Amino acid sequence: MPFINTLKRRIDNGEPKDAVLNRELAFDELTTLRAMVPGLKQTIQKCVDVEIVLVKEGGKEGIVIKEDGSEGEIKTELLPSAGSAEPGSPSFAFENIETVAIR
Repeated sequence: MPFINTLKRRIDNGEPKDAVLNRELAFDELTTLRAMVPGLKQTIQKCVDVEIVLVKEGGKEGIVIKEDGSEGEIKTELLPSAGSAEPGSPSFAFENIETVAIR
């Protein structure tokens, strides 16, 4: 497990255990991601929608966070990269979605 090996390596190199094992961030990661959405949409002109998914432990499912910060639907089929997300190191994916005009 690469994550555990990285922690072990940091401890072996003399970094204090309480610093290595502390997974708290100095900021609210979800608030920061939500604040980035308007800039992302403005920078990428064809970007129509940004979906933030709060991944549950294990990376198999997550909860969609709506633009107003409320919780939305539960997503059960996440991309494999979702399992690699950890505090301070979110994962992301870009997808092309076809839009169909209904007349």
